[in-house]
Amino acid sequence: MALGAQVDTRADLAAIALRAVRIASAQPRLAVGVALSATEPCLVSGSVTITGNLARDGTLATNDTLAVTFNDCRDPGTVTSGATTILVAGGRLSLAPASYPQRVVLSSVSTNLSTHTLADGRIVTTNGDMVIDVTETSAFTGTVNLLGSVLSRTFSGSVVPSRTVQLKNYRINQVVGDTSTETSITAVVESNNADVDAAGVSYQVTTPTRLVTDAVNIRSGVMKITGNNSALLLSVVSPNNFNLQVDANGDGTYESSRFITQSALNLLL
Repeated sequence: MALGAQVDTRADLAAIALRAVRIASAQPRLAVGVALSATEPCLVSGSVTITGNLARDGTLATNDTLAVTFNDCRDPGTVTSGATTILVAGGRLSLAPASYPQRVVLSSVSTNLSTHTLADGRIVTTNGDMVIDVTETSAFTGTVNLLGSVLSRTFSGSVVPSRTVQLKNYRINQVVGDTSTETSITAVVESNNADVDAAGVSYQVTTPTRLVTDAVNIRSGVMKITGNNSALLLSVVSPNNFNLQVDANGDGTYESSRFITQSALNLLL
């Protein structure tokens, strides 16, 4: 909620980039190192068009490039459109077959990359830059670092009123295990969310204690939000239940607190 953006990389921008990489690396070519151009159907309808250069079949290596366009790409539950470019800034990712451990660093720039969630009508449109640093220790475990200078996300559709959230100088680290994910966050957030302040807001988000989540629950951790001479401290007291403390004047003392649930917080999105 504090970021105004989905943090779970399995269903977000990093996953979109990695999906494009895997599609591209699976394409058969007549010769190694030649330009790639392919259009793949999505699971329900629409397609993904990928152009670029890969040095080796089945492997993503430094200086490989991809340009990805989603053409009303409909998967179960979502429709994606827009474009992103990807440069392999370092490392190597072997896909055919996979070899662990392995690390790859992707530098991406998104332009009007839009994801429409059909269940609730929400549309999230992304513009900006992201470095995606992935270390895989197995097919299901590893570490993901997401960082960049400015990532702008506009929420529309079922969201009333529409709003834009910018992450500046952001860094999100996730350690993905077999059954849980640990997340730490540092970011400056700017938003024109009229539900908070019609004039716009700016605040700093940190995680003094890493957030631990599983497939459905926020299990533990602490998030701190520091604004204009004020602060909020959100501590997990039990799965999906939180203690929210308020420092109204920024003196380091939390004058008040209240119990709040995840479902109550979700209503503020």
